[in-house]
Amino acid sequence: MALGGAVLTCGAGTAQEFAVDPEAAEQAIERALVQTGSVLLPPRAIEVVPFFAFQRNENEIAGVPVLVNGQLAGSIITLESNQFSGGVAARAGLPWAGQLQISVPLTYTDRDQEHRVLGATIGSDSSNLSGLGDVQLSYTQQFRGDSGGLPSLLGTVTYDSNTGDTDEDDGMFLGSGFQEIGVQLTATQRQDPLVFSSRLGYEVALEDDNVKPGDELSFGVDVFLAVNPETSLQFGLSLAYSDDAEMDGEQLPGSDRFAASLNLGIATILRRNTLLDTTVSIGLTEDATDFGVGVSLPIRFTF
Repeated sequence: MALGGAVLTCGAGTAQEFAVDPEAAEQAIERALVQTGSVLLPPRAIEVVPFFAFQRNENEIAGVPVLVNGQLAGSIITLESNQFSGGVAARAGLPWAGQLQISVPLTYTDRDQEHRVLGATIGSDSSNLSGLGDVQLSYTQQFRGDSGGLPSLLGTVTYDSNTGDTDEDDGMFLGSGFQEIGVQLTATQRQDPLVFSSRLGYEVALEDDNVKPGDELSFGVDVFLAVNPETSLQFGLSLAYSDDAEMDGEQLPGSDRFAASLNLGIATILRRNTLLDTTVSIGLTEDATDFGVGVSLPIRFTF
């Protein structure tokens, strides 16, 4: 697809004229929609996507009471963690309105832990881990296009491996620690210059060593805005609820989780086949990642 341009002409005593190729005006937003799984790659198109991501979490949990001057005093354990991930994803458009994608991350994570009583630190510990993260494979099939004023409909099946390295002594993981299988339904509706995309997903983790995380139900909605021929903005909300985990077939009360995040993004075309996509995530609930940022550089090849 050729990248059209804007033509600006000026004449003495006349107003400026600004003409935009309609196909070019859609290109940045179309490329951004592909990155979020709202639109498929065209057949015989391949994208190679180098990416980088950062996540920051800060948590406080109640510790064991400590005896101070003959009296029991409550203690607090603070946890601060940073995770850096970089890797490559690849996706290919298939001739029967399908798409195949694989993602291979390398991850580094560090964690600082402090044990405090009455505001004073009585103990601390630091640990880190680096290596391969969870390799992810997904297939997406289009059920209907967006013709006739109705939204397009996509279905995705995802396999999330447990290839991520682990340090069980420190309780650190470079992935989920479990194999997971998920399905997702995505609907996309266009109202130029806006595009609305919503998704509903369900994920099941496979039991490992008599431990099984709770099933997860997720929902998300995104709004994309074509700012100009080369740039689009993204505004979104993600919700996810995970049921109680199980150990030896018994549920662990209180282990359920609810995460909500506000997502913001900007995508801009650097050259004809290259997009720069930047996203920011802000946690809205205690179980959500406090802050995250992602940068990817999708490079498209058409055969």
